[in-house]
Amino acid sequence: QSVPSPEVIELHQKLQKLQLELNIERACRETEKKVMKEREQTLTLKLEQYERGLQQSIIREMERENEVLKKVKAQMQRTFTELCGEKVSLKGVVADLKRLAYLLTTLCYNLLRTSPNRNIFVFQ
Repeated sequence: QSVPSPEVIELHQKLQKLQLELNIERACRETEKKVMKEREQTLTLKLEQYERGLQQSIIREMERENEVLKKVKAQMQRTFTELCGEKVSLKGVVADLKRLAYLLTTLCYNLLRTSPNRNIFVFQ
């Protein structure tokens, strides 16, 4: 049998060393992929939890605002009832106020337009 030359032995050792480095590199990449995947899953979970919490917070805030609006509407209805002595439709009151504002605006415009001295009206 022939004994390998020192050069062949040295090349074989270098090859084994390179294979070992390659295996270590592959193992590191696989571990890195697993860590990144776990991190992505963790961050996704945290984001979903945050979004759920935010949605619940928004819903609670909207419910509180709705309760406040109901209380304000009820108070306004009580106030109108006290003033008028009967139950009054808020929509009707608003519509009446809008008509009154339109009529007053029209009246003022017509008075200004037909007045010989247009500077006599001073709005305060």
